[in-house]
Order: sequence, then C-alpha cells, then structure tokens
Amino acid sequence: MAVCGTEMSSQHAFYYVVDERLEPVAFALACHLVRTWRLDVHIFVEGGATSAKRRAAVPGVYYHENELSCLLPDGVPSSEKWPRIVYLRIFAPRFLKQYERVIYLDADLLPIRRDDRIWSLPLPHGLAATHDFEVTHDSPLPEMSRTEWLASIGVHAPQYLNSGVLVIDVAAWLELDFAALLQDYVAAHANGMRMFDQDFLNAVFQERWSGLSPSWNFQACLFSVGIDDAFPPIFLHFSKPDKPWMGRFREGVDDLDNWGYQYLSKAARRAGVDMNGLLSPKKINVLSRLKYDFRRHISGLGYRPSKERKLRGEVALRRENLIAYLADVKARGGFADRREYEIPSSFREAVFDGKTLRLPAGGQFNDLLMMVELVEDMA
Repeated sequence: MAVCGTEMSSQHAFYYVVDERLEPVAFALACHLVRTWRLDVHIFVEGGATSAKRRAAVPGVYYHENELSCLLPDGVPSSEKWPRIVYLRIFAPRFLKQYERVIYLDADLLPIRRDDRIWSLPLPHGLAATHDFEVTHDSPLPEMSRTEWLASIGVHAPQYLNSGVLVIDVAAWLELDFAALLQDYVAAHANGMRMFDQDFLNAVFQERWSGLSPSWNFQACLFSVGIDDAFPPIFLHFSKPDKPWMGRFREGVDDLDNWGYQYLSKAARRAGVDMNGLLSPKKINVLSRLKYDFRRHISGLGYRPSKERKLRGEVALRRENLIAYLADVKARGGFADRREYEIPSSFREAVFDGKTLRLPAGGQFNDLLMMVELVEDMA
C-alpha cells in the first residue's frame, strides 16, 4: 500500500490507543491521516492478540502491542463508559521520543482537513486541547453545581479540557512522572472522579494548557448548534453513544451521523478494512416507529410535539451558553490557534425526526466527503 507523496515529516506524528475491537477503525483512520497529513501514525493496541503481522506492511503506520498497560498504577478507578484503557494515552509519548510534537486522537474522531499551523503553535506548558463543551456551564453530576463538581476533582480553574485531542510537546511531557502523579491524585480524589483520565489531566494541567478553538475537537454536543461554518471542523468528534461505525442514522436526513458513517466507510474501504463486525443499528419496534413517524408528521405540519419543544429548548440553551463562552474567550484574547473570529448571529435549524433533532450537514461537509475519494485516488 503506497503512501501519498514522498515527503514525510520526521518531527511530528499522530497516535491512537485502542483495544482489539477498535483496531480496524484506528487503522482505517491512520491510513487516511498518513495520506492527507503525510505524517507517521502510531497505533497502540492493548489487551488483545497481536495485529501487527497483518498490518505491518503499511508505510507510515506503526503498531505497538500491549506496551502501555504495565505502566498503569494499580487501583485506578474506571467504569463501563470509561474503562482503564483511557488512562493509557497519557503514557504513550514515552515510546514516541523521536518526535518533537505528537497529537493523540480518540478513535471516534474523523479527520476532516489538514492544518499544519498546529505544529508551530507555541505550547508554553507542553499541552494544547479543546474545552469540553458538554460542561461549559453545566456539571455532569445533577446533584452538584459546576463549581462543586470541579472542586470535587481538585480543579479550581473554570476551563475543563476534553482529552479526545491532545497536542503534546514530547520533551515537556516526559518531564512529568505521570504514574506517581496519578497515584497521588487517585488517593485524594478517587471518590469524585467520573471522567477519570480527563479529570486527572485537568487537575495536573489546570491553567497550564493552551486552549484550541472548537475546530480542533468539534464535539457531538455542537452538531445540532450549527457553528461549523464559523469553526470548520478539523477533527469531528462523535463523543456520544452512537459512533460512525455503528450505522445509526435516520434515512433521508443528511445529518452528521449519516455523513460520518459514509465518510468512515469510504476511508475503511480504501484501507481494505471490513467494518461489518462493528455495525450495530438500533432496533426499533413497530410501536416506537409509529410514534416517531407520527411526531415527525405533525411536526412537518407546523405543530411541534412536546418532545420536539423540549429538544429545541435544550439546543437554544446550548447556543446561548456557547455564545457566552465564545464571547468570554474572545475578550481574553481568543483561542491559541485563532485570535479573531465572528460569533454567529444566526444558525441553521435542525430537523426533528420524531425522536431527536438532526442538523443537515452543511455543503462543506458534502464537499469534504468527495475529497476523501479524491485524496485516496491520488495516493
């Protein structure tokens, strides 16, 4: 399998940390990254049988098998949603010392476009990330205010990063003894931890990480808000239960769930990866289907059922909070990668499908979907 072009940077790289189940997804995305960014991509596979033999022939994609789990201290808390593997992204840079800067990516992010300015962006504290927009004004725990929740995990700064995209200065990162820091943190805050490695990183780097614009980690909570024109996604993050490899989307609504599935399918096909084993479309019984279709029908007639009114109220509040957040960041000098930007004054409206709101993907996304084929054909 050939790599697009011959110029490959030896200073920068991407990396994934996945289990055996998501290794095919990471491999498909890695192949696309190698072609579009012309950089090495490292895939750390933990807890499964070796996959290196069947993947080793791909230039620019490098495998690491079960190298990280032994570095994780005993007794760290985890959950079904946040298993122990989430901590391992923290330790991977010690195996990437040959690079000046690396970017960690969750496997549920789709690489949409390339922006090389990230490699020269100043990182005074060795880390850049995007704010977690799910908790811009809210707490993930209904029994606690946002301030109380942050205090319970040892975070006094108002900003809370999302660990799905981490831009790391390798030398600065390796100066920290993360195993010892993690042990100390768990001893003090284990009872409050809910997002585990993310809580830990926010405590360690509070007020010492460079904040990137939403473009770098365009999270699922932003899908229905309609700010993709103001902040065109570089990495589109399906940070929600429905992942792009599951095939969970509403036929006839060209939203990001539908678009993301088509995008990943094309990338997987080009990489020779079979994603069928990961498909898990939701099964909807007849009564539920009739209920959803009825709601959608009366919504189309101009009457909004209570479910739709509730969802649109939540989107309106999310927009209000987002606008306030963007205004606050702008007043403080802007994002590390983008000092000037216009706060949207109007938004595209989402379509109610009878169950949820789905924002039709903008024209730029359809253009990008075509670019996947164009870029891969040039490889």
